[in-house]
Amino acid sequence: MDKKALFINKTSDWTKKFLSALKSAGWRVEVSPSGMKGVGLAQTNSFNLIIVGDEISDMNPLVVIKNLAGAPSAFFVPIFSLQEIRDNLKNGKEKFVVL
Repeated sequence: MDKKALFINKTSDWTKKFLSALKSAGWRVEVSPSGMKGVGLAQTNSFNLIIVGDEISDMNPLVVIKNLAGAPSAFFVPIFSLQEIRDNLKNGKEKFVVL
């Protein structure tokens, strides 16, 4: 199965490491620093996973998640916030991130 992820967040050192880990696990990752562009990508493409960061150039991350949840192409697609992933890593829940 071809695993495709959409990562909506500005690029930083931490996100580069996270993206590298996803790619090493066999995921094809599309990145958008723009919430509006990310929502558009989710509406016109199929993804198995969508991750919304807390550093988005043009929208509040919660607004992005709300818009994604209403996109027909994102129906039944897991949507995680980057903050949620960071919190789980800090609390020793690495398996949460292994996809």
